[in-house]
Amino acid sequence: MLKKLKPIQISGVTNKKLVIHFLAYCLIFLCQTAGLKAYAQSTFLQHYTTKDGLPSNNCFFSLQDSKGYLWFGTDAGVSRFDGKSFENFSIDDGLPDNQILMLQEDKKGRVWFMAFNGEMSYFLDGIIYNSKNDKALSLLKFNAIVISMFHDSKDRLWFGTNKNMLFMFDGASLTKFTVEDTKNQFFFTYINEDAAGKIWAYNNHVVRFYYNGNFKLSKIPPPKTFSYKTIRSFGANNFLYVNKFGLNSRKGNQDSNFIKIDTTLLNENAGYFYGNTNELWLSHKKGIYHQDKFGKVTAYIQGIPSVQVIKDKAFICCQEKKTGYLSSIKKTALPTTWLRVYCRTEKRIYGLD
Repeated sequence: MLKKLKPIQISGVTNKKLVIHFLAYCLIFLCQTAGLKAYAQSTFLQHYTTKDGLPSNNCFFSLQDSKGYLWFGTDAGVSRFDGKSFENFSIDDGLPDNQILMLQEDKKGRVWFMAFNGEMSYFLDGIIYNSKNDKALSLLKFNAIVISMFHDSKDRLWFGTNKNMLFMFDGASLTKFTVEDTKNQFFFTYINEDAAGKIWAYNNHVVRFYYNGNFKLSKIPPPKTFSYKTIRSFGANNFLYVNKFGLNSRKGNQDSNFIKIDTTLLNENAGYFYGNTNELWLSHKKGIYHQDKFGKVTAYIQGIPSVQVIKDKAFICCQEKKTGYLSSIKKTALPTTWLRVYCRTEKRIYGLD
């Protein structure tokens, strides 16, 4: 079944050289978004469902690993996509829970699964490791949802959660950090490491640094991001974040503003993003937006609330809030750049050519 989906322009900007290819699972609804205009070029949509191999049509998170595989965390396990077929994993294959809310790859190539029940597991060389075949993982059973993970230069793993708890795992023992001060707790903490090897903990209320086995308060102001979704690592000892001033970088205690975002895109509904010094891909309640450093804004997936945009190698992935898409966009203005967007839906996956 084929359906037409029209790319759009914003602020009078047209880019007819874009070739868009979507893979998605969702019920499509189109609505007119304020300030956006459609242009004539259209594409075609093909849908995929559980009949094509997915364990579920409800996807929570998307990831492309260092080997190029695409991973999807769903409410019925994890699916790995090689571009042709889906390979599914569930509790029968070693997952501690079928509801996988987030995925992340560490420096050793392990793909970690953050489960709804708070138990951690990972995939390496064709095997899912859990507390039964890796005894150290018996320590990683959190009474919380993991929202961030960081692998530092000393081979320690740090886990931020949705509660006043931050964890550090050195491979043999687990250390828990918490504070009683209600104004400066560890809710939704993001970890980063500077060039000197110092560990920093950030959230929207406070900045801390790790010293002599504990965290100390810093005078550096917090980044004030829209949420834990709008902050991500950016190379060594650096991270990017999106706030009301636009796309910013922080290295040490130095902040730089790369891109000032169109004010119509700035609200509390921004989701996971991809960005660098030249561009920003932002998921948003009204779709997916791309803005370059010159201020040109292009909108995609018009009227569909999206919550994730990620990029690994030459691909971009995005995830929709209630319904979803899997998409790719070839940018002829940047010949080596391919953009692929991934989102979730309640009923199906679509491919657009």
